[in-house]
Amino acid sequence: MVGVIDEPIKSGTHDALEIKKHSDSLVKFIQTTETPITIGVQGEWGSGKTSLLNSIKGDQNKVEELCKIYLDPNYTYDL
Repeated sequence: MVGVIDEPIKSGTHDALEIKKHSDSLVKFIQTTETPITIGVQGEWGSGKTSLLNSIKGDQNKVEELCKIYLDPNYTYDL
């Protein structure tokens, strides 16, 4: 396919990948699972990892009671 743009969806925009149903399921899982818990999101390039996280991050009213840490792979962190 020529001319495909790899642009993650932002919260509130058209969900062409139908990510919302997956983010809702993941939030429900997190809310009903005993803590501590660590979740990793893995997938091939363009599979929707960032779109999934954007969908969860944008739905703050559902996940505000959770402790969230976002790491940007394009940023250099000084430890």
